[in-house]
Amino acid sequence: MLSQALSGKIKKNFIDYTNTRFLTQEVITDITAGDKHYVDILAEVKIKGEDGCVLVHIEPQAYRQANFARRMFIYFSRLYEKHQKRVLPIAVFAHDSKAEETNRHEVEFPFLKVLQFEFYKVQLKRLPWRQYINSNNPVAAALLSKMDYSPRERVQVKIEFLRLLTRMQVDPVSSTLGLRSPWHQRRPALTGPVFKLFFKSPWIISVTNGYNTGWSSQRNRL
Repeated sequence: MLSQALSGKIKKNFIDYTNTRFLTQEVITDITAGDKHYVDILAEVKIKGEDGCVLVHIEPQAYRQANFARRMFIYFSRLYEKHQKRVLPIAVFAHDSKAEETNRHEVEFPFLKVLQFEFYKVQLKRLPWRQYINSNNPVAAALLSKMDYSPRERVQVKIEFLRLLTRMQVDPVSSTLGLRSPWHQRRPALTGPVFKLFFKSPWIISVTNGYNTGWSSQRNRL
């Protein structure tokens, strides 16, 4: 799903995912702000045609934050300092605002630009949901309700979401409870944060309630 959203930014098939290794959660402490944060998703991958590994840091963000780009730079610098490897930072914005998020943090003087840090961004509310309804990726299904759709399309988005789950044989109740399907077992570090973001949506709560009251006997009709 991320590779589809970032198409045109990251060259297709540039990253070799065959030997992906998810790392344990990192704790990042911002001394000046007094904050302690757990890096949600950190994976070690290879760039095709290159030796060695690089890190991919994916940071889901569920609300607007004025200094988010600065925070991404702090995470990047701490991860780079600790692992001594190149880090590819990606932010996934899941809030409901369509206002474009910045993906740059700069430090400069009138006579010198000291720092220009950039990261890739996926802003779900600016993505057209119809481009993802044929995906076989559970993450795309999980984030469908956070994408761009009109009030008139709300019911249709629900229906397409349930069709996606049916096609992929994903149980929305199990996903809500954090139970693991075979796909979860292959991507354990990836599904947790994105599913947590998704299942905060009010309408998906009603969908899972419907599942509990007999949806399982009706979903084959879709």
